Formats: sequence, C-alpha cells, structure tokens
Amino acid sequence: GVPPGRYTFHVAATNGDGVWVEGAAPLVLLVAPFYYETAWFRLLGLLAAAGLVAAAYRARVRRLRRRGEELEAEVTQRTEALRAEKQKTEAQAERLQEMDRLKSRFFTNVSHEFRTPLTLTIGPLEDLEEDGAGLPAGARRNVALALRNSRRLLRLINQLLDVAKLESGEMRLDARLLDLTAFVRGIARSFAPLAERRRVRISVRVPEDPVPVPFDADKLEQVFVNLLSNAFKFTPEGGAITVTVAREGPAGAGGTAVITVRDNGPGIAPEALPHLFERFYQAEETHSDVQPGTGVGLSLAKDLAELHGGSIAVESEVGFGSAFTVRLPMGEPPVPGDGAAGPDVSLPVAAPPRPPRLAPETDEGASGEEASDTRAPDEDDRTTILVADDNAEIRAYVRHHLEPRYRVLEAADGAAALATARDRLPDLVISDVMMPVLDGFALVRALRADPQTDFLPVVLLTARATEGDTVDGLVGGADAYLTKPFNVRELRAHVEGLIASRQRLRARFSTGPPPTAAHPNGHAGGPGGRPAVDEAFLAHARAAVAAHLGDEEFGVEALAEALAQSRSTLHRRLRQLTGQSPTAFIREVRLAHAAALLRERLGTISEVAYAVGFRSVSHFSQAFRAQHGAAPSAFVADEVRAAEGPGA
Repeated sequence: GVPPGRYTFHVAATNGDGVWVEGAAPLVLLVAPFYYETAWFRLLGLLAAAGLVAAAYRARVRRLRRRGEELEAEVTQRTEALRAEKQKTEAQAERLQEMDRLKSRFFTNVSHEFRTPLTLTIGPLEDLEEDGAGLPAGARRNVALALRNSRRLLRLINQLLDVAKLESGEMRLDARLLDLTAFVRGIARSFAPLAERRRVRISVRVPEDPVPVPFDADKLEQVFVNLLSNAFKFTPEGGAITVTVAREGPAGAGGTAVITVRDNGPGIAPEALPHLFERFYQAEETHSDVQPGTGVGLSLAKDLAELHGGSIAVESEVGFGSAFTVRLPMGEPPVPGDGAAGPDVSLPVAAPPRPPRLAPETDEGASGEEASDTRAPDEDDRTTILVADDNAEIRAYVRHHLEPRYRVLEAADGAAALATARDRLPDLVISDVMMPVLDGFALVRALRADPQTDFLPVVLLTARATEGDTVDGLVGGADAYLTKPFNVRELRAHVEGLIASRQRLRARFSTGPPPTAAHPNGHAGGPGGRPAVDEAFLAHARAAVAAHLGDEEFGVEALAEALAQSRSTLHRRLRQLTGQSPTAFIREVRLAHAAALLRERLGTISEVAYAVGFRSVSHFSQAFRAQHGAAPSAFVADEVRAAEGPGA
C-alpha cells in the first residue's frame, strides 16, 4: 500500500539501560511503480481518451450530416411534390376560372340571343296594348296574356344572369340609406291588381316612424318581389297575405329591420324546408293548379339578402301557410335639418318638344321651279339617324318607330356603320354592342377618334346589361346605354333629348360674325357692277337672314315678310340679281356664316351646323361641300394649314 517513490528507513534502538540510539543505520528504499502508475501510461491513456472522443465526435458528425442529407433530400422531394401539387392546383384554378369566364360569356351570349327576340315580342305587344282600343275584347285579353308571359320570361332571364354574376363575384351594391317602410309599402302596392284578380287580401303593417336601412333598391326589390310572387302563387282564392315591417334592437345603427311575408296557403313539407334556398331545388307541388317554378327565385333572394349583410329564413306548417322573414342591418336615420332627404324620388323628365316641321311652302304666283326648289331642302334637311344592328328585324322595328319623324339609315355591322357615319354624317347613331366585324364599343371609339365624327351622339342598344358593360359604354364615349328588350318610348325620349341638346347649341352662335370674305360666286360682297338700290336690297336680304341665323324655320315666307315683298316678287328679283332662288340664297348666306365660324374655330362642325340653322349635320356637310368644294373637316384643316404658313 505504499505509493511508489524513494523512502529512507531509519532504525531507532534502545539498550537494556533504556538508552535510545537514533539515526543509526538508515536504509534507503525505492518503491517501483506499476506500469499503469507511470506518467507515460497516464499520457497514453489521455491520448487514447482524446482519440476516442474525437472518433465519437466525427462519427456523430457524419451521422448528423447523413441525417441532414436525408432530411434535405426528403424536403426537396416533398417540395417538388408540393410544387407539382401547387402547379396542378393552379392549373385547376385556371381551368375553373376559364370555365367561369366561358360560363359568363355563355350567359352573356344567351342573354343576347334571348333579349333580341324578346325585344321583337314585347315591343309589338306593347304597341298593340297601347293602341288596342279597336281590338275585340278577346284579342285584348290574348295580347295582355302574351305580354305578361313575355315579361315573365324576361324576368327569368334576368334572374339567371344575376345568379351568374353572384357566383362570379361580379355583383356590386349601390346601397343608399332609404326608408324601408315606404319601399316595402310601394312594392306591396304594385301587387294590388294581382290581388284583386286572384281575390286575395294583402295587408301591410309598418311602424309609423321611418326605418332607415342602407340597401340597393333594385336588388332588394328582387328579394321582395320573389317572396310576394311565391306567396300569391300558393295562396288560394279568398286567402290572405300579410307583409310586416318591424324593428329589433336599437332604433339606429346596430338595430335590425325585420320584414315578414306571411300567407295562409298549403304550407311547405318539413323535409323540403332545409333545401328550399338551394339553387334549382323544386319542392314537389301538391296542387295541380300551381305552375312549377324554376328553383332560382328563392336562391337568388337569399344571396341578395346576404349581400346586404342580412339573412332570410322560412317557417312553415303544412295546412297553415308559410312565413318568410328577411333581416337587414339598420343605419343611422338622417338628422333633421342636415339636408338629408327621405327616400329618393325620381320624377319623369319630359322630352323637350321638337319644333313641328312646316309643310312645303307654295305660292300661287310662284313657278313650278320655285315650288320644287322650296320643297327639296326641307326633305334633305331632315334629322338623320343611323341604326346599326346585325339583326334586320331590330333595325326594321327601330326604323318603324323613328321614321315618321326622322330620316333613318341602316347598317348591318360596325364597319358598315362607321363607313356610313363618315360618309353621311348622321345627327345621331343607335348601335348594338355585339356585332360582327366591329362591335359597338369599337364603333364608339372609332367615331370619337375621328375629328369628322367625334361630335356625333351615340346610343348603345344592347342585351349586355351588367354594370361593367354600362360603365365601359359610357366611359368609352356613348351618350346613353339602353338594354334589350327596350321600351320604344324610352328610346324616343333619349333620341329627342340628345338631338334637342345638340340643337340648343345653336343659341351659342346664333349671333355669329358676318362672313369676312366674298362669296365664291361673287354675290356676297362688293358692288359687283349692280345699281346701288340692288346692292341695298341684297344687303338688306343678307342682314335679314343673318338676324335669324339660328332659326331653322326661317324660310322663304319669313324672308319675303322681312323684306316687305311677296314671294313671287322676291323670287323674281333674286333670280334677276343673283341667279338663285330664295331658298338657295338663304342657304348660301347660312353657309357663308358657317365658313366664317369654322375659319375662326368658334365651334365644332355640329355646333356650327345647328348655329346657322341646319337641322341635319349630314345635310349641312353635303351643302357645305357643294358650295365650298370641301367637307367642313377638310375646310378647317386647310384653314389651319394656311394660318400656320408654308413653313409650318
């Protein structure tokens, strides 16, 4: 047990007398260590341990690296799989979007195909109904029946289009804060004739105070019209329908408006209630006299209610009727005195009256040449309208209603319409949107891009009735956008309003400057070798025409009266002095003033045409070309180049 090392063994002895002797015979001892107790062994052990640790570390590093590579490979593999899945999903999404686009295009095309024949069905039926006083009672009933079902078909088409817009997310609300009680009462009142015919009592219970709700009137009307139509459909003769409006919660924002449509019809089977608002679902009808529905109305009503942030629910008991309840979030009522009004009221705007066309002037003392000369300009100067549509029956229908008052030109496609507009310069263009060669939008852009036609008013008449199409048409330069099937009275009102607005521009230039240059034939300026009395007569005649420059009805009779001459005397004297008839003289003075206005750039071609007393821009352009040897647009371009000089 003695550790290795050098030791000295000392012996201490004592004798018999007890005397100790120390330090005698010391013995040096060397204790040799075992091999594992040597320093070199410890060093080797330390090195071996370090080597083992290093080897273990390297092995772990290799194992971790190998695991990392395996994980990286797995991650790469999964990433590739996810990328492939993502690409597959994106491809599927793109295919779905393409299918949505194809479906929307299909609905648009189908709507166009439906609306065009509906226009040709509803329009003539409305004409018959309006002018059917001389028809037998049976014929009037048949006309009313056909018109009612045609309008029902139009409503079904509109519902399908609304469903397509809702599914594609293109439906937008134009919500305003309105009184819901007045709105519901007005819709219920529109069903009064049906209630009287079906002998069904309809009552409306609303609170005395207004119920302010932000909603889109057109969209919400579809909801309640669907609910009331269904109620009338299933309510038997002698039954009752009750419409109730109530409030839940606070009176302003945060509250809820509750509208209930209740009937006492046969009710709905319990198994049908969960599916009632599903698209195209049709419950089995237990009454043979009930016309089966399409399964679209209630689904559309639910979607539109939810689009307003509300909801719709149904309660029904077989044999006791049904109750549909719509809940809508309320808004803050307008504060009295802040200028806010109640529900918007749209007053019909009467179309401005068009001045009556005067009968051709005649005079017993006038020659046949004079009479024909006074009639021809009136015929040529009729307001001209160009109708562009690929459907010949639509063109014929529009022509039938416009031709008694206007001259109507036709074009079967957009390219033909553009060529006709440039050649004839009509006063107004009515165009379909979906046409071959050049569609309506492209036609409007082409007309607006051409200085010769950029002033023409354009009415787009189409079956594409979405808000986006309307905005595109109006932003693209159209002056009005009507959807098929259109009301011909509304079309006439738009036409008369647009033409009248253009004609009112004549007041801006009705006192335009006199012509600054001699007329091409030498009659408009200078003495020309005539006696002073003749020059005074011509000057007086020109002044009389200039004083009534903007009056399109100022003609030969008015000029003769202004000069205190009879028509025969005026005709003979102007023939002697100028070689012209009075009508040609008046036209020449008007065109001389028109040239002066165009030369000084005091208006567009249409403004100048109306300012100098022409009814038709087309006739003005033709007369101007005949007198000045160039169309108005070319005349203006020549004047601009002359003003800029040869080095411009």
